[in-house]
Amino acid sequence: MSDSIALRALYAIRTRLQAIDGNSPYNTAAGANIFISRATVDDSLLPCLILWAGDETAAASSGSAPAAGQSQAMRMSLDVNVEGHVSAAQSNTGEQLEKIKADIKRALLLFDQPTLKDGLFPIGPLIYVGATPLPREDGDVTESVQCRFRVTYTEKFGDPDATK
Repeated sequence: MSDSIALRALYAIRTRLQAIDGNSPYNTAAGANIFISRATVDDSLLPCLILWAGDETAAASSGSAPAAGQSQAMRMSLDVNVEGHVSAAQSNTGEQLEKIKADIKRALLLFDQPTLKDGLFPIGPLIYVGATPLPREDGDVTESVQCRFRVTYTEKFGDPDATK
């Protein structure tokens, strides 16, 4: 059994983020530590990125109507959150956060935009939705930002591993 298209989309996003190596044009080396759905981060792993699959919606591939049994394929929309976690002393609060946010956007949007590739077929487009700094605990020496993206793809009705 192969991976679902949604999981392959996450892998394709992870592959792009791995380019964040601290060399120009990137500010951080967060691409060395990327996790999917990880709840906790040890300080030794910073900077790092965590991918979270969010809401998934489906429509019949021929329009915006809900997908039903007579549909051959569905047009899927998957929200993907990319959290950037960095070390930040009180003296530079916000600076490192802006650097990792820029790195995430640069890696996902600047090159080969808008189509993701997973080796089998194109997945896309990838759309940037926005970003939100995540709450910081008092006295914490780390901070994080959540960048929100949406990826769309076609999925065979009833078979999340196939396009048609």
